[in-house]
Amino acid sequence: MDRVSLGPYASGTGRPGRPLLLLAVIAVIPLVAAACGGGNAASGRAGFGTAGTVHTDFGNDDNANALAIQPDGKIIAAGRSGAAFALARYTRDGRLDPSFGTGGKVITTFHLAQATESAPPRGAADVAIEADGKIVAAGGRGSDFALARYLPNGRLDRTFGSRGKVVTDVRARPNQFDAFWERGANAVAIQPDGKIIAAGAGPQNFALARYTRDGRLDRSFGSGGEGFTDFGAEDYAEALALQADGKIIAAGRSFTTFALARYLPDGHLDPSFGKGGKVVTGPVGDDYNVAQALALQPDGKVIAAGSSGPRFPAIALARYTATGQLDQSFSAEGEANDLANGANAVALERDGRIVVAGDANQIDRVTGGPTVYRVAVLRYRRNGRLDPTFGNRGSVQTRVELGPRRYLENLLVTAVAIQDAGKIVVAGGSGRNLRSRDFLLIRYRANGSIDS
Repeated sequence: MDRVSLGPYASGTGRPGRPLLLLAVIAVIPLVAAACGGGNAASGRAGFGTAGTVHTDFGNDDNANALAIQPDGKIIAAGRSGAAFALARYTRDGRLDPSFGTGGKVITTFHLAQATESAPPRGAADVAIEADGKIVAAGGRGSDFALARYLPNGRLDRTFGSRGKVVTDVRARPNQFDAFWERGANAVAIQPDGKIIAAGAGPQNFALARYTRDGRLDRSFGSGGEGFTDFGAEDYAEALALQADGKIIAAGRSFTTFALARYLPDGHLDPSFGKGGKVVTGPVGDDYNVAQALALQPDGKVIAAGSSGPRFPAIALARYTATGQLDQSFSAEGEANDLANGANAVALERDGRIVVAGDANQIDRVTGGPTVYRVAVLRYRRNGRLDPTFGNRGSVQTRVELGPRRYLENLLVTAVAIQDAGKIVVAGGSGRNLRSRDFLLIRYRANGSIDS
């Protein structure tokens, strides 16, 4: 197993020495939340939603897990409503698009294994847009990868799988030490030829599956359409990225460390990456570490963003060369901060600056429970230094309000995407309790201010 150190250690923190983590949560911006699917077109302003925020209620416990931006600027958010897939499409200014589904929303149910503590309902974990405008969502539950493909109007594409849906058992099995072990596909990507790749957890391995355009397993990929990668511990993939040369990169976790693998177009490990196609990076900060998102630079370098915890929750960010080595020109800046739970999403701006998003929930040290819920967005220059032109020295923190002195609780931030003009859309879910969360979208201007 190839293990490489993340870099120098911080000092002067009052804690044991630990790797420097890219983290800062500084500026706090109060924000009044919008009504469901709200917009401001009637007012003539060019902002987003109401006061920069949109809430969308599907009638259950709802959470947006992924974002995709269409070429026309419309926004697709995918996640869950209860255990079902939930998708919403928004206009550029944050209004629900009435030409999509029913009033801008779509719900799709699958007949999967019942939810358990080790396999909670996830709905759609990721979403991607095909060249013809069709939309693919992936997720599932238990050991089942579940995929659905939609026409541009939100209707299920009945030419895909069984009336628009596909379920593949990748034979994952529960692990008593990991409550998140069995949770279906975590990521999806569309190849230029229209084939679809999904990634998640197999039998204690990274699991990948590739599908033809009509939803059948592509037997030319891996072994019978599937591929499994063993890092020697409990492993699962959280993110996917496709290189211009057709190679596939997956990232996630191997026990308590960042894990990356690169595959040839046929699904076999690429021996020119890391050690035999695999890289394990550790230690990264605290005891538990997972890479949760990937971004590829035009020069072939790979950015992995994730979390370190649980004692000192923090953002962890690493950049790798095209051969899988840690990029020494990428300078880690910052240190662990108790206000951040980590990076759940990453996106690249056109000029190469790096945007990460997560939830920054302050923990009550007396009760052990969270007392303040905030959205954290950070932007870094290409060299890994926080961008001082964004927010307050590179960081923005947003506390979302329901109204005077009534703040949203149970906040989860899971996705980020870049629109034109450098505007940043962040998505997740929030509500007063676990049974009343809604999709939450917030848009920021290029300088980090709320796009209200």
